[in-house]
This record gives sequence, C-alpha cells and structure tokens, in this order.
Amino acid sequence: KIGYANGLFIDSYNGFHEIGHSGATAGYRGWLAYYPAKQLSVVLLSNDGRFNPQEVGRKVAAVFLGQAAVAAPKKIDRNMKLTEAARQKWAGVWRQIDGFETRVVEVKDDQFYLTNTPLQLLHPDTLYQRGSWWISNGQEIKIQNGSSVNRFRKVASAEPKPAMAQFAGRYWSDDAQTELRIDISGEKLWVHRGPSERFSLTPAFRDAFLTDEGVLFEFTRSTGALTGLNVSMSRAYLVPFKKVIK
Repeated sequence: KIGYANGLFIDSYNGFHEIGHSGATAGYRGWLAYYPAKQLSVVLLSNDGRFNPQEVGRKVAAVFLGQAAVAAPKKIDRNMKLTEAARQKWAGVWRQIDGFETRVVEVKDDQFYLTNTPLQLLHPDTLYQRGSWWISNGQEIKIQNGSSVNRFRKVASAEPKPAMAQFAGRYWSDDAQTELRIDISGEKLWVHRGPSERFSLTPAFRDAFLTDEGVLFEFTRSTGALTGLNVSMSRAYLVPFKKVIK
C-alpha cells in the first residue's frame, strides 16, 4: 500500500480503507471519499471557504461505517520494568510499511523515548504515548491512535560514519525523467537537481537518508553493490533511480 496514487490519497478511517481527495479554489471547498469494504462513497461540496468538508464528511461516513474491529491492547502493568528483552524488541529505527515515515525509539535512564517524549512500557508487547498504542506481534508494530492505524517494521540503524563515497555519483529515473547528482561536501551528502537546486541528506537508517523536508532517499543494492535509489515523498512513493555507470 502507498499513501498517494493516481491522484488519490490512500488512508484509513475508523479502521476502514479510505480512498479520496479534497479540493479548494476561491471560496469553494470539496471532498470525495470511497470506502471499499462498505462500498460507501461520501461527497461534500460547499461554497463557504471556511467549511472543512473532510471533517464533516468523515462524520457522515462514521454513521454508516461504525468502528472496525481492532486488536485491543493486552493486559497492562504500569509498573513494568524495562528488561534487556524489551530493549532488544523496541529500541531502534522503525520504518512505516504503508508509507515512508520513520520512528526512532531510544533508551534514556531506563525509559523508552520517541523524540524526547517518554514511551511507557505497559506490556512486553505494548507501549503507550499520548493516546497512541504501540502493539507488537513479533514481526511488526501497529501504532493505533483513535481510528488511525499505521504499521511499522524495524530496520537496521544508520552506521555511525557510513562510507559516503559509495553513495556519490549520478542517478537517472525513467519514471521521473530526472537526473540527480550526489556528491560529498563537509562530510555530508548533497543532492543536485538541475543547474541550481541543491539540498543535503541526513542519515535515517542503514542506506537511507532524509532531506530537511522529510523526503526519503533509500539506496538499493544487488549482491552488496550499490545499484540505485528510491525516492519517497508525500505524493510519490518509491520512485526508482538507477546509478549511472561511467
């Protein structure tokens, strides 16, 4: 699954897949969504620029959808101690399965943290943070916040000092009809597109980097050799680029 395809957003609401898009121009607002599991479509059109059609449209959808069954958190223990097994299970970098977001779980003073905010261990398979339940099945985790459910898998952490030279070079995408040139400056990777656009890359996890705007660059390999990269952003997912061999 991806978050955006053929001009439509792929999302979920109340546990149901949602395919839709909103629109706005001048003082007009609109929103359309389709829920395949219920064969339900909801359309809202408004000539009031202050109107939020998605918010109201989802309330209409909820009348017909109800709430899909989701796994309830297991029995919790608010005094659970952080064990080495829990560290091995939870600490590290998690990559979204149905998108390209990442979450980094760290351990500080025998406490899990996500971006300096505590994650409470309530069960060996359950974490909690500000209304979000993190539930593990041993292979992946589901982060559930109200009706929103996102799945993540664990990926290898970025190397402390990756060999930057291996990523430098020229990359071409037939899909995007675009060439990217990557070089090294000041111990960082820099991406060049066209004659003037230039931006830096920060390590996210092994063989993967993020721009300041959250665009994900994931380098690909074949039998250990670097062969290309995939670029993911809000409206494009895994756009392939091949490394140009001189």
